[in-house]
Amino acid sequence: MSNTPFEFYRLKREWRKEQLNTLFMDFRYNNIDFTVIFSTEKSSLLLLKKGANQIQAELDLPLIDGFRINTFVKGLYYSLVNFLEIQYDPVNKFRPFNFFKLFDDKFKLRQHAKNEEIQYLTHTHHLEDPDAVYFLRLIPHESKNNGHVTGANLEKTKWLLPKFYAKHSKDDISVAYTADKHKERTIPQEYR
Repeated sequence: MSNTPFEFYRLKREWRKEQLNTLFMDFRYNNIDFTVIFSTEKSSLLLLKKGANQIQAELDLPLIDGFRINTFVKGLYYSLVNFLEIQYDPVNKFRPFNFFKLFDDKFKLRQHAKNEEIQYLTHTHHLEDPDAVYFLRLIPHESKNNGHVTGANLEKTKWLLPKFYAKHSKDDISVAYTADKHKERTIPQEYR
């Protein structure tokens, strides 16, 4: 094994076939289930551990030229060991190259739900409270004592509610979000 970056051949083949910007795959390693998201927009692999409708841990791995990863980059080994909760074993040492090879060998694209794509967006763009992706209510800031819409709230709204953002980004209105899908509401008609 040399210092040559690992190339994801199956991932590349699947991407060429589907021509999607984002590919989702479920993967299990070391008895840990997680979702792997490949993004051509960010040129990265995002690993997400989920539990109880929230993301418990994430690991964003930058790719080189779209489909290659440098397995010898400083810190990659420890990041993977921590994310995958791997205990040191002197007999069967963990090697990132072997992990990525196994991943590529088993790559199988799956369909994803819209809310999963939204969760992906909030995490990759590092938006505030990334698990709260459902519209709850509007908070108009009509008086000076009522605060103002924050830049972070505007950024999140730009990604999650682009039509609302296009119409009302100059208005002093915050959008409250919730992580509970059952509490989701619709935007009042006068603001659509």
